[in-house]
Amino acid sequence: MVPSHVRAITLLVIACFMPASIWGRSCSRYHDDLPRLVISWADAGESSTEVHTLAHPCLDWAIFGHYKAELLSENQLPEIVPYRNDPIKTVLRAELSKIINHLVDEIKTIKKRGSITLRDCIMLKDRNFNYQTSSGLVIVKLKNHPFVIKLFMENPHSFAHPCSKGMEPALFFLMSGGMSRFMAGLTRIPNMLAIRTKVEASPIWRDRIALPRKWFWVPEKNRHLHMAGYNMGSYPVESIDIPAVYAVICDEIKIERALSYASAQDRIDVLEFVRFIGNNRLDPNIPNYVIEKGTGKLCAIDTEHFGAFMGMREPLEYNGFFRHYFTLGCKFIRDGLFTSKRQHAEKRAHPINTDVSLSAG
Repeated sequence: MVPSHVRAITLLVIACFMPASIWGRSCSRYHDDLPRLVISWADAGESSTEVHTLAHPCLDWAIFGHYKAELLSENQLPEIVPYRNDPIKTVLRAELSKIINHLVDEIKTIKKRGSITLRDCIMLKDRNFNYQTSSGLVIVKLKNHPFVIKLFMENPHSFAHPCSKGMEPALFFLMSGGMSRFMAGLTRIPNMLAIRTKVEASPIWRDRIALPRKWFWVPEKNRHLHMAGYNMGSYPVESIDIPAVYAVICDEIKIERALSYASAQDRIDVLEFVRFIGNNRLDPNIPNYVIEKGTGKLCAIDTEHFGAFMGMREPLEYNGFFRHYFTLGCKFIRDGLFTSKRQHAEKRAHPINTDVSLSAG
């Protein structure tokens, strides 16, 4: 049985045992001592009627630790963006911003999944997006420029309902201390920068690995979510204001060939690279890697911090794909079904590490 089938079966089994606490309990019903997030629009003030509460014992302070406003400002698109494979060709930041702004407007008008036609983009993935609430993650590629856009959108209601975007987000919510694709997306660029630094310093890997360039984009006129957290371990009341809409812009990688679980060499190469990078930084999922056309290099497309998104507190060994997915399945069952109130409290007292810089490992 190939690992992709193992992964699918694992998700199916997990879904069958999804605890009622994630599917059946209203997010607004909670005990006073339960960890909770209170989410509203930052510009609405205290009189806002659109205030939503997310309460669950798995919530971890790491939700706050992954947002650093300076990372968004320091990694914005440059004024002029050269193409990856043809540096003579360029596109202005203003043009890309205009395209993404129009994409946001288009997405908000769509109310159901299906055959979607966009003016400037081609839809690649919308599995974790809820068109009824205009929230989640959509991935598109531009028709006239070699870039991929990963667009993240949330609002107070959707953020307080992590199950509203599909089974996968609900599973990861339980495993990661309340993380979502929206919050984990903030780790993609700092994690990529740390990986690039480590690769460039390695005589073994520097000529074997390619990484797409990535930048953050935030609309000029953008509302912010105000999130306040309570009862999250030893931390006092915590609050942040975070953009309700942002995007990660990446190079489109020209693919010589996709990697396959059926290839023993592909499996070996990916596991060796993931072990070299360490610190649970990368997901060894084979579809996240390709051989880049023109360079023949192994390219890691997805640089979301795997450990952060999966709520890993200890380093994984990455000794094989079957064992890897089996370990993750066991982690969900343990976190979702067999973690007591006392154990949840102990976890909150020692939050998941949110440092994704190179110094973190």
